[in-house]
Amino acid sequence: MKNLSLYFLFFLFMTSCASVDRYNQKINKKIAPDKLQADVDYLYKKSRKLHPGLYWYTDKQTMDFRFDSLKRSLTDSLTPNDFYRKISPVLATSFRQGHDRVYPLTPKYKKDKRVSINKNGVTPLYKLEFEVFNEKLYITKNYSSDSTIAKGTELVELNGKDPMDLIRKYRPTNGSDGYNTTFISWLDGKRFPQYFYYENGLTDSVTVKLQYKDSVYAKILYRVPPKNSKGSTHKDVKPAKPSKAEIQRLVAEKKKKRLLGYNDISKTYNHELTFPANDSSTIAVMRIADFTTGKYKTFYKNSFKLIDSLKTKTLVIDLRDNTGGKLADIRNLYTYLADTTFVFLQKSEIAARTSLWNIGYFQNTNLYQKCVRSIFFPFVMVFDAVSFMKARKGADGKYYYLSRNTKKMKPSAIRFKGKIYVLINGGSFSASAIISSNLKGLGRATFVGNETGGAYNGCVAGFMPVHYLPSSRLRLRVGLMLLKPNYTTDTDGRGIMPDEVILPALNDRMTGRDPELQWIIKHETGK
Repeated sequence: MKNLSLYFLFFLFMTSCASVDRYNQKINKKIAPDKLQADVDYLYKKSRKLHPGLYWYTDKQTMDFRFDSLKRSLTDSLTPNDFYRKISPVLATSFRQGHDRVYPLTPKYKKDKRVSINKNGVTPLYKLEFEVFNEKLYITKNYSSDSTIAKGTELVELNGKDPMDLIRKYRPTNGSDGYNTTFISWLDGKRFPQYFYYENGLTDSVTVKLQYKDSVYAKILYRVPPKNSKGSTHKDVKPAKPSKAEIQRLVAEKKKKRLLGYNDISKTYNHELTFPANDSSTIAVMRIADFTTGKYKTFYKNSFKLIDSLKTKTLVIDLRDNTGGKLADIRNLYTYLADTTFVFLQKSEIAARTSLWNIGYFQNTNLYQKCVRSIFFPFVMVFDAVSFMKARKGADGKYYYLSRNTKKMKPSAIRFKGKIYVLINGGSFSASAIISSNLKGLGRATFVGNETGGAYNGCVAGFMPVHYLPSSRLRLRVGLMLLKPNYTTDTDGRGIMPDEVILPALNDRMTGRDPELQWIIKHETGK
């Protein structure tokens, strides 16, 4: 029996290695036009079946015409990624939902490579953050081991090419909510390392030309920091046994990371509460980098208890660059901000009563993954049964999913009763936009910064299974639930507009100045 298990594991290992090789061969293999056209049909048919807001921004006749035109244009054989650059813009400009997306094929790697990738990323650019100012690309954050690259350094050339050409090539593949443009502008810099990876795959080094102020210089960036060129004679020394105090410190640090969420690249916590006014605690700043990681209930409870005990008068909620996360997280946060009984979301429209059954549980899995997932399949069936029972047909003939988010809720006993400011920008998307919509509609907060990337009137998201186009194997992500905040606006297809528009300049990034937050502090304290 033991030998049989070993043979089975060896078989799975060899199958996995072979599947990696077969998959990678498909990336550069051209696909016949008729099969590409069939993939277009598959995408549109699947979307019509599952997408509850497909014709929200584009009427059916126009969308039919666009997909028919795309099919007619496919007269030559294309690689999957060439096809991706044709189909993505049509989806983006027709659906106008930032969550819906087609992904290009990227290489798969065997275990030895995956270990290195998990530690160092897939390109030397992955520990750098970029922003575009006046159609020029700048490094605005540097988390790499090369500390010589200053914030505000322009990336002039990358392997002898203009990096903006790469951004202009992939910009049309990105979608946004409605007619909003700030999200796509924000993505120009954020996704630049991805674009480079799409074009070049796993890359250990790149040659760049950089400009900082008036100094222009060339250098090589490395994915894995090179060893000392002279060679190291240092021998590995067995670390000393940690002291009791050191063990306690490490345990406390690990607990804090679980509580607040932790970003291993930036070495920052995803949830933070600070008091930036040096002479008082009258202003609290709650920075939330995402609504995904960390123990949000404990963080909010502890934070608002502290704010209440300090008699803090002004709360700043920083949602800049927060692309969203869990509905349960923002609903819980809202209980500390609302001033009366509230309903957080309108009833969530779904395309059919069985829509939430289409989560693709076994899709694109190998034999080993199928075996493992089969163990947990009974839980999936329970979820399917519950989702079916929670779906109701409305008087309008549409189906709606009833969840806790659509029921009346009471605010917390320690809710914040003072003045609220919310910092927003083009990266404030999805869940960030939903809670902002409710705060704006309630008249509970003053918004500072730039228009949110997420739409005021909601989005199609919730459950977002991935489907695979049959021939190209491109991944298609489609939202299954139309999520609308309790408060909406007559201006459809735009984000939450700031009450005070403040757009950071390049010099702010270079000096570390935060003009949005400084405006609030000055407005509240006069300093």
